[in-house]
Amino acid sequence: MVDAIRSRGYSLISPFDILSHERKPSQSNHLKHEGISTFNILFGRSIWRKNFVGETVSLRTARGIFAIIVLSAVLFYTLLSVIFSPVKETALSPVKSFRIPGITPYDLLESINPPAWSVTYPLALQRSLTNGTNLTSLISHDVFFSAVTVTAVWPVDVFAMNSSKTTIPTLPLPVCKQKTEDSSGSNRLPYFFYSCPAVIIDQAWLLPDLDINVDFGPLTAGLSGMFQFSARTQLPLVIGLSNELLDDLTHTVPVTMIPGVNIIAPYIVGVRQVYVNGAWAAFGIFDFTKSFWLPNIVGFYPDPTATFTGINRSSLNIFSQLNFGETNFVQDYRENSVIAGLSAVGGLWTAFSGIFTIIFGASLLHTFYGTKPLSIFGIAHRFQAETMKKECLEKYPRILNEDRSLADRGLLSLLRDHLIDLDFVEDEKDSSEDYVSEGDMKSALLAVPQAPV
Repeated sequence: MVDAIRSRGYSLISPFDILSHERKPSQSNHLKHEGISTFNILFGRSIWRKNFVGETVSLRTARGIFAIIVLSAVLFYTLLSVIFSPVKETALSPVKSFRIPGITPYDLLESINPPAWSVTYPLALQRSLTNGTNLTSLISHDVFFSAVTVTAVWPVDVFAMNSSKTTIPTLPLPVCKQKTEDSSGSNRLPYFFYSCPAVIIDQAWLLPDLDINVDFGPLTAGLSGMFQFSARTQLPLVIGLSNELLDDLTHTVPVTMIPGVNIIAPYIVGVRQVYVNGAWAAFGIFDFTKSFWLPNIVGFYPDPTATFTGINRSSLNIFSQLNFGETNFVQDYRENSVIAGLSAVGGLWTAFSGIFTIIFGASLLHTFYGTKPLSIFGIAHRFQAETMKKECLEKYPRILNEDRSLADRGLLSLLRDHLIDLDFVEDEKDSSEDYVSEGDMKSALLAVPQAPV
């Protein structure tokens, strides 16, 4: 088995093995070591040999040059489609957007994470102005949660539903809870966030409105010690529904709070589907996904009913807006994957091979490896080669010696030489068949400058 695999693997590179002449005995009618040509070293020997009697040097030269161009194009396209493009899309993932009219399909709802509000301050993603300064010394756990409060505001008629099919939530309704989660890495800096769960009513998730109040008095000193892209004091808050902190940070645009502003913001929900592992998805067969809700804020308006006011006080009220239109569904996908690249390379190879066969009569595989169109034996047969060869010779005893004399050679010999592959039952051929004669190689070299363009 090992010998069969080794011999088959070597046969793939034998046309391009530039050192094979050193492992063969040098004979008088073979290309000698000192006569190794540039073409022999760079492109092997197979593409320059005669495929049929009477072929001229110019024809073999044109075929060899064209085969080199085709092989180079296929190799370049293979590197681009199978390796570089999938790796590029791992970092620059394309997305496509769908529109869901009416009610969201139940099969999509079954695979989606339950929604839950999270209002997060990503302290771990901030950077201090002074190197070595611990960010928790600028804004600590106690300082943040004393300055920022998030309150869940439930509809006043949530208990007024009297439908027999409605599941009324039990008291008390969930409230927003303070939480802290450390980031990964050596610094282990925290994320401060509020978590506000939803309740189930009539087999649907009901989310509360959010009332976010920020007192910039305790925060100003800490924020001034952090790197900002603007001279204005600001507090970025990530407001998400994914029920996973990392998904909120990755796929949600922060809402920036500034001092002395009271605003309200209506939202409608959308759905986001992402790959669990983008690197595995690049192969095209391990595209496991997860889905979660996203809040799409429609706009920001002044809040005329705000009570938390002042020069250093800001508030944001987020409430659900009725949506009679379409639900936005954004999905990660792959334009280029390893499987798609292999398919594209296969199509390109088939097209080039067809064109090559039309022009020169022989396929690219025949030109490079000398394979014949008809063969009843494959790689699997090599594991039982000796047994099958013995039985084949017993059933066809004259298969190796019929029509061997020059006077008897005719149509059967022609078919055997060019169409039917009998290497399986033949003994190893003389090493001279693996070489191009010195006269053929020299004539091919002389004809290259005159090859047609």
